[in-house]
Amino acid sequence: MALVAELYPFVDASVFDRLRKAGYCSVIDLIVADPAVVSLKSDVRTRDVLALRCAALRQQNICLLNADQLYAEMEQLTAVFSTGIESLDLLLRGGVFSGEIVEFMGSYSSGKTQVCMSLAAHTAEIGRASCRERV
Repeated sequence: MALVAELYPFVDASVFDRLRKAGYCSVIDLIVADPAVVSLKSDVRTRDVLALRCAALRQQNICLLNADQLYAEMEQLTAVFSTGIESLDLLLRGGVFSGEIVEFMGSYSSGKTQVCMSLAAHTAEIGRASCRERV
């Protein structure tokens, strides 16, 4: 999407001319560039570049996240299911994480199925307990 002065009435039209001359012709050009570099190349005040960039992000419904914010969001959306076996949960950093595939390997009759049954039973028990709490 092109940078159009009419969409940003709080910014002087000459700012858009200077941005275009510096090579910033689209909203994407403005969003991905470092605001300080844009300011230096276009001779537009950093404060104006930041205000325009912020308005463009809102207008495009773009939400930029840094790594810490992305990790915090991922943590909130990830559930950890205990296997019901304390020592195994310690090895698995708390249990089995939602959204992950876990493969238990071992020789015949080493307890792989028992671990899966324990995980299923423990998860069902937690689900039953949370249903009782809601009622």
